[in-house]
Amino acid sequence: MSLDLAGKPGSLPSAQARPIPQAAALTAAYVTLALLLAVPLLVAEVPLSMDSLNHFARIHVRANIAHDPDLARLFEVRDGLVPYMGLDWLLTPLARVLPTLVAGRVGIVLILWGTVGAAMVLRRTFSGRVGYEPLLVGLVAYNALLAAGFLNYLVGVVGALLGLAAWHAARDRAVPVRVLAGMGVATGLFLTHLLSLALYGLMLGAYEAFGRPRAWRTPVRDWLVLAIGFAPSVLLWLLLAPPALPPRAESGYHWLLNMKAIVLLSTVYFSPAGGGVALGFSILAGCAALGVILTRRGLVFWDRRLAAPAAVLMIAGLVVPTWAMGVYLVDMRFPAVGAVLAAAALRVAPGAGVRLLPVALLLAVAVTAEVGFAAAAMHACDGQYRELRAGMQALPRGAVLDAVAETESPVPGVPCTALPIHSQMAQLVTVERSGYSPAFFATVTAVGVRGGLPSDSYPTPAHLVTADRPPRHGHLLWMHMGNHRPVPPGMTLLHAGSFFDLFSIP
Repeated sequence: MSLDLAGKPGSLPSAQARPIPQAAALTAAYVTLALLLAVPLLVAEVPLSMDSLNHFARIHVRANIAHDPDLARLFEVRDGLVPYMGLDWLLTPLARVLPTLVAGRVGIVLILWGTVGAAMVLRRTFSGRVGYEPLLVGLVAYNALLAAGFLNYLVGVVGALLGLAAWHAARDRAVPVRVLAGMGVATGLFLTHLLSLALYGLMLGAYEAFGRPRAWRTPVRDWLVLAIGFAPSVLLWLLLAPPALPPRAESGYHWLLNMKAIVLLSTVYFSPAGGGVALGFSILAGCAALGVILTRRGLVFWDRRLAAPAAVLMIAGLVVPTWAMGVYLVDMRFPAVGAVLAAAALRVAPGAGVRLLPVALLLAVAVTAEVGFAAAAMHACDGQYRELRAGMQALPRGAVLDAVAETESPVPGVPCTALPIHSQMAQLVTVERSGYSPAFFATVTAVGVRGGLPSDSYPTPAHLVTADRPPRHGHLLWMHMGNHRPVPPGMTLLHAGSFFDLFSIP
């Protein structure tokens, strides 16, 4: 007869009850997922998406302005307690020792790994063990948020998920400790991204209201602790509203039905080309059907404490406006996070593991397929990216560059139009030549543009040709996508490419 660690007869020692091979298999599974998620950022030269190059340009300014006179002539750093600083904190130190675009790839890998890690922490905090269930986060790691380049928000997502785990772990601690911890998390999320603070509030509110057993008996004290924890961040929001938020003229709300039709799909939606939409819809529908079938058969169940916040976030994506207070795609910020919570909430019923092996294999194939499509969409941009980087050498350092594009929609036969990136391609002038493009983020960040620079913008060739005056920026990036057209007189061709031309304007 053997004794367990508590000295009770009838069980094997703990080390034998949970053998090393099981721990090794679990470790191998997570290492495999981590390597798989990094593949798109290894096969592609730069993680192109709608806003990523703009973010990297800002990071480049912050990291190099102190010793680059061209950057110092065009930009100024405005450090302060303003939102949307999460990526700056993460990448600016890296960009001081690595090339900016390499630091950007590293930052996105860290965001992907951090999301999986946050699900693991939640699983461990709520159940006492990690398990295999958080591996399902691989299904939603490459989603519409990443395709759009909402990198600051994704940093905040990791923080908010860890904040929920900390809130649950501290539920029995002294009230002063909980208040101080809540203040620290909420204030950090406010400075990381304003919507990540809203995400954190939604998750905590859903946990207290619907997730805890007998939620109607949740002590009033817990609600007061929660509210007090948000007080400093709300105060900062009120005090910093003029510089941190859009002007009142932009403070409207739009609720678009056609956007609601794809808001849930955004959890598994990265590439709109090469079957990306069909694949994403198939995975979403398949996972939903599997969840219902396996739950009804008693093979899996869900931790209510995490399932409740997941459901609230899914509903929020369908209810909140698409555009609010100057922020676009507000509704798409929540469903992917709800899917991460659902993965952390999933529990396999005792003894059901062997019966679920075919399902696990199917899900592993789905994760690989999703990541493969993301890698293909990003790799398709490599040719244009290399060509444009080489063409940038024709520009003088510190150039001011405007850009127009024939289209931002997918063009048959033209690579790299699957992701909506062309509106941001001109930001390579900041990274490559310490220059400036009018689309640079400067309104709600800690990097601004020095006064006196022109702000003309010509988003399409029609705007350029019919403008009352020619561009004043000195240089023009014309992304013609291979469809060469006559350019207005008075411009000098500096470089001709297969999908773009560079011009100087006297």
